This record gives sequence, C-alpha cells and structure tokens, in this order.
Amino acid sequence: MSATAKGTVLTCAHEHCGCRVLIEEECHCSGVNAESSYQCACGAPLVPVEGTRPGSAGLGPAAF
Repeated sequence: MSATAKGTVLTCAHEHCGCRVLIEEECHCSGVNAESSYQCACGAPLVPVEGTRPGSAGLGPAAF
C-alpha cells in the first residue's frame, strides 16, 4: 500500500485555493490509497508541494 510520508506538505490542486496541510502521521489503513485520498474542502485533490521533501518543508507562521 502506498502512503504519504510523515512530514509531507500537501497543497490544493485548485489553482487559486492555496491551502496547505502537513502530514504528521502516515495513514496505514488497509485498502486505502493514501496518496489519492486527501481532498481539500473545495473538493479538489491535495497534492505534494513541489520542491519540498518530508521533514524539510520549512513550515513557519507565514506558510499557513
């Protein structure tokens, strides 16, 4: 099963949304494809932020 790694920053795929979430723990539920299951409140998928890697996202107060 695929999982989004702890420390990954996801952002909304909707061009003008800009929301972000930080994965604090990996999902290990059986039968769930964690990489495609995260969705924004607007219904668009959440995708990994380009140029970041787990644990080095550089999140600070301005990131949210």
